[in-house]
Amino acid sequence: MTDYVDLKNVSSTTEENKNISQNLKNSKPKEVKNSDFELNLQKNCNIPQYAILHFPLPEDFEIPQPEFLVDGLILKNSINFFCGDGGVGKSTLLNYITISILSQRDVFGRQTHLDDAPKRALLINCEECQEVITRLGTLSKEMEIKEEFEIINQSSIDRKIIKELFSNPSKRPSFVVIEPFRCLAEELNTQKDVNKALAPWIEIAQKYNTTIICIHHHNKKGDYSGSHVIRDTARLLWNVDRTDDGYITLTCEKANCQQPTGLKLKREEDGYMFEYVDDISQQQDKPQKNITKKQLKKQQKEQENQEIKRLYEKENMSATDISKKLNINYNHVNYIINNK
Repeated sequence: MTDYVDLKNVSSTTEENKNISQNLKNSKPKEVKNSDFELNLQKNCNIPQYAILHFPLPEDFEIPQPEFLVDGLILKNSINFFCGDGGVGKSTLLNYITISILSQRDVFGRQTHLDDAPKRALLINCEECQEVITRLGTLSKEMEIKEEFEIINQSSIDRKIIKELFSNPSKRPSFVVIEPFRCLAEELNTQKDVNKALAPWIEIAQKYNTTIICIHHHNKKGDYSGSHVIRDTARLLWNVDRTDDGYITLTCEKANCQQPTGLKLKREEDGYMFEYVDDISQQQDKPQKNITKKQLKKQQKEQENQEIKRLYEKENMSATDISKKLNINYNHVNYIINNK
């Protein structure tokens, strides 16, 4: 049995939060059925709530699983980030994903779950708005889609327009794509700056059951401003990269759910469509940023030793043959083989 307290008369403002503990003590719990219990207790973020689970739980108790807008790629009603260097294809990729979600088509073999939500997306784009319109128009024709979009193109966020959209259920978007993330604030150098930029969008995600997708650029060091706070806040954080042979890769840097599988994609030449190529195991080594020469040399030596062991054990090659094949000193090869 689960006890449930709904503190409808308790405000969530900072001044009154101090009284929540006392109000909890004075509140009389009411019994609810286990089937009515939800782990998402902050669904109405302005109404503090808590629950008490009595163990052992009944056999038919089901633990709610994370809800995805796109299976294993974008979490519903949460903050999702896609980060990467400029020019790797983040914007074009999210335009393609947006069209696919609105048309309720699979995204690279992963099912979309727009369900009964409005087929409407809000694209807040502070860069290259005309190019975005061209992409969306081209994709709509290629995919034979006729859907409604709300596109805001301005150098700063018009909070009045956003408030009007979300306060009106008939205009409310199901998900929001923000590009670039830095357009939310003039500065993103401190934790306070990032928290201030994200706070209203976290509230929108929770209060209106809206999915937020942010596109963020890497800086010159290969990282991104506000990285620590962004990693803490994002439910899913993807790194978008381009390989030397032109493939687009998505690897998950952070997930508040089971670690999703990465993706290897191919973009059409002179087009905006993307094609699934393969999955990427998250166990594979990710490229490390700001690595020192000493660390790099150590990694290369470890990889070299692993290759020596593989050739000896799997290919049955002799130390002499391995030394010639890899152009490595024979004594070193012999040492690695005999000390495996």
